[in-house]
Amino acid sequence: MKKKKAQVRLTHVSNVIELSPHLRRISVTGESLQDFPSAMEGGYVKVVLQSAGDSEVKMRSYTIRAFNPQSNELSLDFVVNRHNGPATNWARQAKVGDSVGIAGPGPMKMTDYDHHSYLLVADLTSINAINGYMPRFKKNADARDSKVFLALEAGSIRALRPILQKELGFERLNIFTVGYWKKGVDADRFGAQKKANPL
Repeated sequence: MKKKKAQVRLTHVSNVIELSPHLRRISVTGESLQDFPSAMEGGYVKVVLQSAGDSEVKMRSYTIRAFNPQSNELSLDFVVNRHNGPATNWARQAKVGDSVGIAGPGPMKMTDYDHHSYLLVADLTSINAINGYMPRFKKNADARDSKVFLALEAGSIRALRPILQKELGFERLNIFTVGYWKKGVDADRFGAQKKANPL
């Protein structure tokens, strides 16, 4: 069965906020977001980029920080540091009015919000996944134990899984993992590696 091609929505930058020297919140808007689903915070979209004179389209995954259906405004946080890459370079220079494609949203990585307790582990690249999941948990859920969500650098996940399962006794089916990046590997190669050898 052929995989359905993702719809790309043309948007433009409506706001840029410097959250820290290495973190920029970029909001985009446009008529194409009129049917964008609400309550997808913690899910992800693909940022679709094409450089002038370059026929190759680059897509990068970013976690949804917020979506306002009244203003059709979608907010994403970009880690901007010394690393160079299509999305990082774009985000570093993005200004109000710039155009960018958005595909998605993709499915939520974690969908069980009725468990009695959770352990959530994230780094700066995946903190919005945690921000999106926390409000969905039961009010009396303990966010320190039992149901585990790891959203980190891929090598860290591979190192933590055996500790969680063998040493701490967590059930394999209660551990959800998402490798957001991999040290020393660009996003294109990492995406191919994840398909060939899932975490």
